[in-house]
Amino acid sequence: MAYRGIFISQGQRETSDCYFEARHPGPICDFSDLNSGVQWICGKPPSLSCDYFRHMENYLNESNILSKDEEMLLESSNILTEVTPGGAASVFVHKKDLKSTFGQCHIQSLKPSSFTGFFLNNRWIPSHCQIQYFDSPDKTVQCLKGKKVFLIGDSTTRQWWEYLLHHIPSLKAVDVGRHEWYSEHLAIDVANDIVVQWKTHGMPWQTGGEIVFFDLHPAVNQINTIFGGPDVVLVFTFGPHFSPFPLRRYIRALIKVRTALQKLLIRNPETIVILKNTNTRKVYSDILHRSDLLSSDMNKAFSMVFKGMKVGFVDAWDMTVAYDSWDIHPSSGVVKNEIDLFLSYVCHE
Repeated sequence: MAYRGIFISQGQRETSDCYFEARHPGPICDFSDLNSGVQWICGKPPSLSCDYFRHMENYLNESNILSKDEEMLLESSNILTEVTPGGAASVFVHKKDLKSTFGQCHIQSLKPSSFTGFFLNNRWIPSHCQIQYFDSPDKTVQCLKGKKVFLIGDSTTRQWWEYLLHHIPSLKAVDVGRHEWYSEHLAIDVANDIVVQWKTHGMPWQTGGEIVFFDLHPAVNQINTIFGGPDVVLVFTFGPHFSPFPLRRYIRALIKVRTALQKLLIRNPETIVILKNTNTRKVYSDILHRSDLLSSDMNKAFSMVFKGMKVGFVDAWDMTVAYDSWDIHPSSGVVKNEIDLFLSYVCHE
């Protein structure tokens, strides 16, 4: 995956390659953010100055780094080949009282786990707490009344914003962004003093067409501008947009976000912080850059970096595996259960 910067002035258009670090051989345009430590550097275009940087686009770098045998191994048709069992097997199901012996879902120190729950009758049953189900808009409004919800992440957290917008009739969208897929999304319920905002986590970001780079604010900067408090809920996730790049870049970004979240919780310990990891996705032809194997590695890093932090955790990976969901944008059934778990951390009966 690679990026190209687009510079425009009075109808003149020039492009140059852009990178996460200073590795351009010639003169550069440095758009790095000093506050967050996020580097972004483009080669200087042939004649236009750096001030004319307008847009950016991503493209798949076709440089051949695999042998023919390696390419064949990664063909989706080979990966999706069914592995049949060698012989008969049996599964025994024992009846058990489904009433949870756990208490309500509370913010607690994050502990990496290989199992966080299961689905029964399209309801998520967590293995660590008693979930609530917010089926009615009234119950959801009572939970979120007087709260400001900041969603920072990718399009899967934008799905949360869209779900809440449609679920709560009194929550109204405010047009504040220029692009449907990556600009800020804002919704307000004036009567119940509810604000729900979604913003991207910043670079890296991939989408079809041109991107306004300056609309992508680094997650660290966004967190640092939130004062916090008992009426503030912050949801954070990122993952899929990092999968085409080395895991070390993802880990460095996670560590910076952890530091920002720690400062937020020191600033105001009553702030509610919810983390969501990466869900499953379809197998694409460019499996070298996007696959569940890469997502699994990122989720392991996600859990280890945030281990010990007092947060609520929505395990989107376990939920989509259990739901048999393989779409990068899970169905409304999955999103509804993610929201139910999220709200269970926010509000207690």
